[in-house]
Amino acid sequence: MSQLISVIVPIYKVENYLSQCIESILSQTYQDIEILLIDDGSPDNCGAICDEYAKHDKRIRVFHVENKGAGAARNLGLENAKGEFISFVDSDDYVDNGFIEYLYNLLVENDCDVSYCAYRYVDEASGKSFPQKESGENIQSKILARNDAMKLALTMKNGMGMYLWNGLFRREILSRFDENHFIAEDQIFTVATLLKARYVAKGYSLRYSYRIRTGSSRSYNIAKRFADCKFALDQIGLLVSDCDESVIKAYERRCMLMYFRLLDEYSYSDGEKTLFLELRKCLKKSVITLYNNNLFSKFVAFLLSVNEQVYSCIFRLYHTIIK
Repeated sequence: MSQLISVIVPIYKVENYLSQCIESILSQTYQDIEILLIDDGSPDNCGAICDEYAKHDKRIRVFHVENKGAGAARNLGLENAKGEFISFVDSDDYVDNGFIEYLYNLLVENDCDVSYCAYRYVDEASGKSFPQKESGENIQSKILARNDAMKLALTMKNGMGMYLWNGLFRREILSRFDENHFIAEDQIFTVATLLKARYVAKGYSLRYSYRIRTGSSRSYNIAKRFADCKFALDQIGLLVSDCDESVIKAYERRCMLMYFRLLDEYSYSDGEKTLFLELRKCLKKSVITLYNNNLFSKFVAFLLSVNEQVYSCIFRLYHTIIK
């Protein structure tokens, strides 16, 4: 006997993509689903599109609310979801018709609390598709204990990441989203969820298409991105503080790479000098912490103090050689 799965879709200013998203969920081979469309005060035609689909399929429930961000929209979905399992799909993305069935079987057959599939990036500008590096029908799925799943998610290795959209979750292990920060709030939620999971199933079949487009949350200004990312990293640090040393090291590596990336973004922005100094301070601290204040960390910290542009070279060197 199948179990009800709730698919929660937060929606804001995606009228050009929403129909494809909804239709891809409606076409699932796993039929015992409900679809919660959360119209987050979208100023375009998204609300009307949602209502029209709800007229023709009783599995759809629509909620029209004041714009408060994706975190608040997902919380509303969780409050109203009736399913024993929860999936989160971004409203500008789309899924293969076997997306839910694949994740459900992977989770249930292996007695896990979370399951993930592989994904592809779809570039809006070029129309090209870029599959996740670690993907393929012939790659055997992995069953990961909590700490192993945490380490891989934090370090973005083996096809793992701190994403919501390519996963299925037992409802009982889920908490709430932070509603006051609009970038990386899903990362805090993911870490909190994985800490409650007994086992995580990682599959490598490509089932989710993530659209890369202009005008999404990725286009926030650098100061806002830094503030929210720093908040998220600090919160994640508190969450993993009681984990074993390998998880904490993975977290420290996450901090270092995130600050490297933010500094790289800063170089292409009109950010204030004070922001650069704060970013550099955070990066130097994370490098020293990760490498236990050894000669390498001292050398990197020295270079960062000498030249404002050297961080970009170090970032690329780290990715190509050191990592």
